[in-house]
Amino acid sequence: MSNVDIDNDGFQKVKSKRLSKNKPTRIPPKAIQFDKRDVVVEVEKVFQRIQSAVEDLRVSNYLGGFLNTV
Repeated sequence: MSNVDIDNDGFQKVKSKRLSKNKPTRIPPKAIQFDKRDVVVEVEKVFQRIQSAVEDLRVSNYLGGFLNTV
């Protein structure tokens, strides 16, 4: 290492990092396979889960504390 410029703080001065910044990012190729599945949504089950979550939130301390601060 010849002619190394050192700052007053003891750090090495770097002239430019431009060469490393201009390199393109290389992404390794990989095979992607998408599985086609028939999505079946059971509306009654989903509705029951939402209602259960709403009831849990209504009786929770979190909602009471939140409403008191707002």
